Amino acid sequence: MNYLSQNKLKQWREENTPRECPIFEIELKDAVVDHDHDTGMVRGVIHRQANAWEGKVYNSWRRYAKNNCRLDFIQTLENLIKYLKGPGTDIFHPTGVVQLGRRFSRLKKDEQEFALKNFGVGINEINACKNTEERVKLYKNILKNL
Repeated sequence: MNYLSQNKLKQWREENTPRECPIFEIELKDAVVDHDHDTGMVRGVIHRQANAWEGKVYNSWRRYAKNNCRLDFIQTLENLIKYLKGPGTDIFHPTGVVQLGRRFSRLKKDEQEFALKNFGVGINEINACKNTEERVKLYKNILKNL
């Protein structure tokens, strides 16, 4: 093991900065040296925002998961990825329909109409809607009856 002193940190970062961030896969213009807060060991050079995001994810795990499961951070992340990539269901959650409705309501009128047409809604039914509120209601009803 080696110690990287503060006065050599910048030089080390410059010599070890990859072309792109290994987390965000973007050009590394705003690079920082990342380290493990538990061990103090340098992990590498990543984008500043990737470093901040990783810290928030880790702190969230410590707050919500560390004392509620026997797994470490990496194992828990791997399980999360496996779960998120899983098959899921074909069931809309009530809150999910509300969230989708809000997102739909923020679309421009022509975008709302286009979305409704993609669900097979006829032009007469779309034109019968006098405003965004009525188009949102129609949209939510479609989701509930898919």
